[in-house]
Amino acid sequence: MELALAFFCIYTYHQTRTNRSKLWHRYAVIYTYFVVVLLAITAINTAINTAINLETGISHWVCTLPVLVYLLFGKKHGFISSFSFLITLLLLFYVIDKRLVEINFKLIIYLSLTYIIVWGVSHVFESMRASNQEEIINLALRDSLTQAYNRRAFKSHFHNHIDFSNPYCFALADLDFFKKVNDKYGHDAGYAVLVQLT
Repeated sequence: MELALAFFCIYTYHQTRTNRSKLWHRYAVIYTYFVVVLLAITAINTAINTAINLETGISHWVCTLPVLVYLLFGKKHGFISSFSFLITLLLLFYVIDKRLVEINFKLIIYLSLTYIIVWGVSHVFESMRASNQEEIINLALRDSLTQAYNRRAFKSHFHNHIDFSNPYCFALADLDFFKKVNDKYGHDAGYAVLVQLT
């Protein structure tokens, strides 16, 4: 199963690099990964026919789940999935062997706290990343003075907003002798005129 997941991840990576990635690829990767981790935890412990032994280290792979979910889906889905994964994991530990609470109580607490810390860091990082990305896109596509879309925005979004089945037109405006406004009233007045005109 791990080998199949590895090949599927390579396939999904290739699809993403060639801009042929679909939303279901991301869902399949993260949820298959989650199932593989859970199966690994349960398989090791049922194979040795004892209570879940968290000291093997396989259970620590669950701490990578919040990072992957936030990376693939963003803040909202990342929060919901990370919470769901944690609850599912704790329920699984309890259902497999109720003695776990007595035997490995400290390890479960440490694992849960580690998971929650990784989850929190992932949430904060994704929030900051999304905010910075929006700000960078805004700076790249808009004039800083008038907030009008610039030439780069026109070139990158033109085909998305044009419906070729309907007539369309462009309006180009030029302010003749605008230098005289700046010379007579100053640049601050010229900026105000540009903002108002825009």
